[in-house]
Amino acid sequence: MYGGRSIETGIEEGREGREEEVQDWSVDESGDLMIGSRMATLVDARGLPCVRLLMRSTARLKEEGAAVDTGQERTLRSAGVWAIHVESSRQILREWNGLYVEHDIQYAAVTDGGRQVDDKGRHVASSAGVLDNGCVVGGALDPHKDARSSYETELQALIDVLEVWPDGSRVMIAVDARSPVQAIVRFREAHVNRRAEYFVDDKLDSLLRHLERMQTVVFYWLKGHSGAAPNEFTDLHATKFLSEDVCALRTIPVRRHASMTFAFDRKPFQWAAVRIGRHVREIARAKSSRSEWLGVGDWDLRWQKVSHSAELQRVLQGAQTKRLLLGDEARYEGGQAVWPSERQEYCANAATGPAAPHIGSSTAPYRWRWCIGGCCYARSGRPVACWS
Repeated sequence: MYGGRSIETGIEEGREGREEEVQDWSVDESGDLMIGSRMATLVDARGLPCVRLLMRSTARLKEEGAAVDTGQERTLRSAGVWAIHVESSRQILREWNGLYVEHDIQYAAVTDGGRQVDDKGRHVASSAGVLDNGCVVGGALDPHKDARSSYETELQALIDVLEVWPDGSRVMIAVDARSPVQAIVRFREAHVNRRAEYFVDDKLDSLLRHLERMQTVVFYWLKGHSGAAPNEFTDLHATKFLSEDVCALRTIPVRRHASMTFAFDRKPFQWAAVRIGRHVREIARAKSSRSEWLGVGDWDLRWQKVSHSAELQRVLQGAQTKRLLLGDEARYEGGQAVWPSERQEYCANAATGPAAPHIGSSTAPYRWRWCIGGCCYARSGRPVACWS
């Protein structure tokens, strides 16, 4: 139950009149709605949005060739098979009339959404919402940007129907997925500094904005693929939308919250660290000519904890500060960067000026282990020639 006012405010006025409006409604053996002993029409349901939604859904399903199930128990059906379960319609009519009397509902809708792989192996997604006035909102969604999961399609369907209704309305929305409603409950109760940690928090914030515009919002759960006529009809439209082209990306307003804290040990940031690590490794592998990459911890260079000599620690520190470049004659082994042992070079002008090209030679006056940042280090680990 959501909205901008308490449940009791102004509701009791006209309660007796609403009870009289719904007392003569029923569902016959074929699933059609009756008022008294005659077949009901949309004119009879003019001021009853919940009844009107059930009546339209039943009639349109029959036009689509849906079967009528007169059994007492619900039967779960596979996707793409639609039916009207008479007992479910009777229960829905009874409970929706109770909600109308209790909350003075002005508008009603049913939402559904889905994401799946089509016959060609491509991901497709859609959302659909059926309103009590007969209009259908929603359409095909981009499965890689707008709808990366079925959860997002359900959220989008809720946003689509709420956008249609004016501010201050009292509405009822029937859903077959509980996760979006549960998510918005937790999101609304969360501190504003923690809302950025929620999955698709921008869509949740957009949904919350529309809920706050309403005076009263009642969510009603319908079991999917069980013959509940409103849900079956909405699922029919969502399935049809899957085969349509995506017209345009849905625009979501800028979220009203921002995280005031940053903790790297939280799951979203841990996953971000893993992804950027993979990205950096792929770039490094593509650009490196002589480096050997072993394992996922190649860039985990903890030079402070290396147990080898001080000269190797300086090599690792140089690598971390980008003075040991990927194109250099370096070899990386796990978490350590070491200079090839067979590389022995000298600088002809080490004592007087800038270094000459390094030449491997057994007769050279100096033998170097590595050169970093313009400094040549001898085997003792001390710099003997530096230049800028």
